[in-house]
This record gives sequence, structure tokens and C-alpha cells, in this order.
Amino acid sequence: MCEACSNACPVSAISFHTDENGFEYPAINKDRCIECGLCQKVCMTRNGVSFHGVLDAKAVVLKDIDNLLKSSSGGLFFGLAKQIIDENGVVFGAKTEIDEDGLRVVHDKAERVIDLASLQGSKYSRSDIGSSYKEAEVFLKGGKKVLFTGTPCQIAGLYNYLGKDYENLITADVVCHGVPEQKLFRDYLDFLGEQKNGRVVEFCFRDKKYGWGHICGEYVVEKKNGKRKKYKHPSMLSSYHSLYLKGYTIRENCYECLFAQGDRVSDITMGDYWGIHKIHSSFLREYKIEPKRGVSCLLLNTTKGKNLFEKVKKQFYIMNSTIEQVRKNNGRLNTPTEKKADNPYIKQKTYKSKDRLFWKNNSRMRLKRKYLKKRIKMMIPQYLKSKIKRSGNK
Repeated sequence: MCEACSNACPVSAISFHTDENGFEYPAINKDRCIECGLCQKVCMTRNGVSFHGVLDAKAVVLKDIDNLLKSSSGGLFFGLAKQIIDENGVVFGAKTEIDEDGLRVVHDKAERVIDLASLQGSKYSRSDIGSSYKEAEVFLKGGKKVLFTGTPCQIAGLYNYLGKDYENLITADVVCHGVPEQKLFRDYLDFLGEQKNGRVVEFCFRDKKYGWGHICGEYVVEKKNGKRKKYKHPSMLSSYHSLYLKGYTIRENCYECLFAQGDRVSDITMGDYWGIHKIHSSFLREYKIEPKRGVSCLLLNTTKGKNLFEKVKKQFYIMNSTIEQVRKNNGRLNTPTEKKADNPYIKQKTYKSKDRLFWKNNSRMRLKRKYLKKRIKMMIPQYLKSKIKRSGNK
């Protein structure tokens, strides 16, 4: 859901209503609507989307270790975003923020390097765009450089809202698996808070201290006495994370995603370079890169995208690649997430019932063993893995 229509409406006649399964969809207040047609004019479903062929593909790792470890993959977002801010520009992206109802994922802007930290890292929930398209337009018309990041459909929504491509606008989409709804994320956090006798006030899906990938994150619970405590959040042992990765909890339209393909909607595409140790093992050896710190795939789709990366390339370790190599282990650059023939989880009305059904269908001991095996594997240095592999091939 791109939210271009609600940003375009001059009388705020469009709001979002939740259906019986917890998914939000736009609805028009007919008493307020002036029938200007702007919502239809900016709708990508009605008007289509323009795509770019990939001009260049690379594997990249940020040399700045501190910000590499704050990133979910290879630190590509931080390097690009810092350059824009250094040029007195503004960066838009997704962050978690807390309100009276708890944590939620929203789009926000950063105009200082220190504010980029909140935009780093993966968030596996739909991000509320809010008024970000309007704000970006104001900056663009004022001559500021804007880097707008988000899911491909959010980028398409921005272009449709603006009605044209600005020379001072650079867009970067993330390779997207599909998104769960905000309500599900909040219900899950309420569920965790109830288990820990408090409320969740911070949440990180992927924490590099445990390795790169879907291994483990952390969350912080504020207890009823005001004290805060941090907990591990192993991905395989989380019903929320597991159901998301298996495609049970994403929005219906994500199963037919227009953007799950090689051609891209943005100037730049960012993602995890899955399978890097097989495809570009020489890259890891040459720069002594530990895969547990993360590697990004970078797709440069326009001249604007190539020009921006040219400015920041000295900040990265780089290996030239191809779109075919990147797509080999990154399924969402080929096809959308497959819809399950039967989805019993969508019918469960409370998060507790979803969690109960998940553990009924999965062995806790098996998943714990699988998680521990992955953790141990991630702890073994890459040079030792290569040595063991070479010994086994003799």
C-alpha cells in the first residue's frame, strides 16, 4: 500500500480502514470528497508503473565498522544517506517510534547524520508513509537534494504523487519479501509485553552481534515498576518472524507484486547479497571480510544512481557482479512470495491464537537445535570454513 492517494487528497477525505483480517485499505469519506479526481490520477493500479533495466550490479561492504554493525546487511544505506546529508540534503526512510499505543513503523526524515541511526536496519512491518510524500515535495521544490528510500511500491507511490522526476531526487528501494500489517506487529508486541509483564518500547529484528541474516534480534521491555530489561529475539523461535518469512502474514497484494522482478522502479536497489560466499568467495578473501558482518547487493538502475555511488565508492569494499548473479539467491528479484494454498493463521483473531497454532505445527526442540546450529556456524571464521571445505575436497 503506497498511500499516494491520501497524500494527494486536498481535503483529507481518504483514511485507512482495517478489514476483518487486520489489513488496512483506503476508504473515501463521500461527505468530504470534492470529486477532484487526484486520488485516481496518482494511483499506480490505475496508471501503471515505469521500470528501469539494471545498468550495473555490485557486492559492497561499508568500511566504517561501527555503522556496518548497525546495519542489517552491508551498510549501503548509511553510505548513500551520509553523502546526501553532507550535501545539505534530506533522507527519508522507515523507523520505529513509540506513541501511547506502543511501537509502530513510520516513514520519517533525517537531516543530520546522527539521525540516520533510527532509519538503519530492517523493519518487517508495513511503514506508515504519513505525510512523507508531501514533505519530500516541499524539499524538492526548494532545491534540496532528497534521498527517498522504501519498498518498491512506496517509491512508485512517490513518483505517481509527484507527477514527475526531479533532478534533485534520488530513490532507493529495498528488495522486499512482502509486508505484514501494522496491526499484526503491534498485536505481537502486546503479546510479548504481556509475557514479560510490561510493554515493549524498543525492537530490533536483526542484530549483528548474533551474525548476519535472520538469526537473532533484541527487544526492550519497560516493566510496570519503570525499569527496563533487554531480551534476545531469535528469529526461528519467533512465530511472528517465522510466519513472515514463510509468507503467511503479508498483505494479499504482495503475492502478486509487480516489483518482484529484475527491472526496478528506483534509481538504486539495496538488499542482502545472499550466497556471496559461493558466488564471490574471492571478494571475501581479498578484503578479509567476515560474512557475519553482512554484505549488500547494489543494483544501479539509472545514471543518477550511478553518479551518487561514484561519490561514495571509496567508503566501501566493492566487487563487480551481475544482476543474474544477484538474483540467483534472492528470490524476490525473480517472483513474488508464493501464496499458500491454505493459510490457517489468517483466520486466527488474536495473536495468542496465532502463536499457539504455530507451536502446534512446529517442534520447539527442532527449531532450537536449528537456531543453535546456525549461531555456531556464524561464529566460525570464514578462513576456517574455507580451510575445512578445502580439506574435505582432497
